[in-house]
Amino acid sequence: MNKYRICIKCPIDHYENCDTCFGFGVYIIDDVTYPISASDAHSEEFRHPVWQCPECGSTIKGVPK
Repeated sequence: MNKYRICIKCPIDHYENCDTCFGFGVYIIDDVTYPISASDAHSEEFRHPVWQCPECGSTIKGVPK
């Protein structure tokens, strides 16, 4: 299991070293999985359905509680 590092620079605590996402979960379009970026996580306009990261468990709200 990876030892995840939590980013301390962003207002939302998130993992900075997950191989699947940027610590904000993922979204899927046409069967392709994309990581949610920090700018998307902080954006009011981001409208894609959000899924928990299958690797680290993060969501758009950051690290799992």
